[in-house]
Amino acid sequence: MTRQWTNWLGNQTAMPDSIEAPADVAAVVDTIGAAVRKRQRIRVLSGGYCWSPLVPVDGLLLSMANLKQIRHIDTERCQLTVEPGASLRDVVLAAAKHGLSVKSPAMFLGLTIGGLIATGSHGTGRHSSTLGDAVVAFELVKPDGTVIRETQPGSDLWRAAMTNLGALGVLTSVTLQCEPLYNILEVHHSVPYLETASLIPATLRDHEFVSVFGSPSGPQANFKLGNRTERAAVKLKGRIHPTLKDNSSIITGSFLPRLAEKVPYMTQVMAAAMTEGIGTGPQVVSEPDFSHYQQIYPPCISSEFAIPIELAADAWAWVVQRLMQYWRSGIRPVNLVVHARFSSASHALIASAAGRQTCHLEVLCMDGNPHRDLFAQEFDEHMRTVFAGRPHWGKDIANPWRAAHTHGANMEQFLQMRHQIDPAQTFLNPYLRDDIFGLGRRVVRAVVAV
Repeated sequence: MTRQWTNWLGNQTAMPDSIEAPADVAAVVDTIGAAVRKRQRIRVLSGGYCWSPLVPVDGLLLSMANLKQIRHIDTERCQLTVEPGASLRDVVLAAAKHGLSVKSPAMFLGLTIGGLIATGSHGTGRHSSTLGDAVVAFELVKPDGTVIRETQPGSDLWRAAMTNLGALGVLTSVTLQCEPLYNILEVHHSVPYLETASLIPATLRDHEFVSVFGSPSGPQANFKLGNRTERAAVKLKGRIHPTLKDNSSIITGSFLPRLAEKVPYMTQVMAAAMTEGIGTGPQVVSEPDFSHYQQIYPPCISSEFAIPIELAADAWAWVVQRLMQYWRSGIRPVNLVVHARFSSASHALIASAAGRQTCHLEVLCMDGNPHRDLFAQEFDEHMRTVFAGRPHWGKDIANPWRAAHTHGANMEQFLQMRHQIDPAQTFLNPYLRDDIFGLGRRVVRAVVAV
């Protein structure tokens, strides 16, 4: 395979010694063994939809492109066993075909199962958390070539592996606990932008599924709400069908961003395009049609923090008011969307939602926005220090060296487990070793103490 790699956006690149794409577990074991003998660092590559530098490495880039099979579907237990390179689209369609619904799926169907689990990614819903929390069994190849099959959800290994940052080895399959396919009564409300925060608490009490969208460029924010219903689903209206391939991203992802650089109002068009599938409601739709409304992923930068759900209204209000101050002065650091979703507590050690009901607050701007950095540092600092926020591992993190501290003792437990599995740090790149985990800083402190 070619040795050059770049992610979907082009902001992360690598020129590793080699890129390999094994097709089965035995090949994964052999490939890892060869790299270890060469003393190469290894990082795992899934779909490439990641803003942070989790993937780049100078040794071996281990692609999951050929590990994408759906191995087994058990309709009696509502379980689906899948390999990490499978796209969320393929998994959702296969589950629906057998009358099943995937728990806590992300909006965008182009993401892969391995990447979603590694970064603690999530959907929205009061009774679901990260995709990893739906895993009831998994297969992991350790750096020494040992293949572990874990079937005890909640074990120490499970809690480490379900948001693993690719730092424990290679997940080669997971079994997802699904639900019987269900329908959702979908409702939409538009409210004045500055009134949004005051409506969040009551909205969360009354609805299982809540998403909030707003843009400093417009006077209103939009609530996308849902509750389960026994009513029959109707034909979709107001959106592109979510199971269609996102071929439109070729145009929206390549042409419109360049035009937006010359025509500023085109950023509003881009914001509308990103949420093309949100819908108009009220209507009864199947769960997959409700959840997967993001049709394209244009070149943009996303930063997201998970904050305690009881602080959601205050955090949203601060973001909105601060961005409006910027916009009134002609500065537009967030020129696409402010977006909030809500989930239950995660049992994974270092998931951003670990141990608490969570509001996932996200800000998105066009790639190349010259004003972005003005707000990025402020957003990071305020979310961490004022709202006890934890960053989403796969999205842009302005201060990565402070991210680990937001997890406290859970991070220490994760690092102990990680060291037991990979004492030679085979599966760490400099970003993880130095910026996120601070292992170099720990060594320096230990030497100074002696």
